[in-house]
Amino acid sequence: MVDVTSQQFTQSGGAIYLRAGKHIGPHKGFGIRHIWMERGLDLIKWGYPTFEDVPRFVADIIVHGTDVVCEFDKMGDYQRVIVLRGRKGAAVLAPWPKGESGLYYSVVTAYRNRAPNGKAVAKVKAMIKL
Repeated sequence: MVDVTSQQFTQSGGAIYLRAGKHIGPHKGFGIRHIWMERGLDLIKWGYPTFEDVPRFVADIIVHGTDVVCEFDKMGDYQRVIVLRGRKGAAVLAPWPKGESGLYYSVVTAYRNRAPNGKAVAKVKAMIKL
């Protein structure tokens, strides 16, 4: 669950989902399939040896209290945001409408050793459940 803490960030909070997704090509796709196809060899080196370990990798990044950082100068509607977890890595989230006025967030991709620049606009309120 993303809990919005910045007045500059107009999106509402919401649940975070890691979907099976699809990999379309280099840097194109979302979800478990995309993360595995983009970073499978690295994941094996990092201790996540199988496709089935991708959710654990993402759960190690997105934990309670993690800052959500927006890398854009202007934070408009339905922007992608970056979840920062320091040494564990980062995950890109995309907001999706849920009902009339709500949102949920879908994990687009996740990676290690990246320090996103930007303003902290929200925090992860609870841990991802596997």
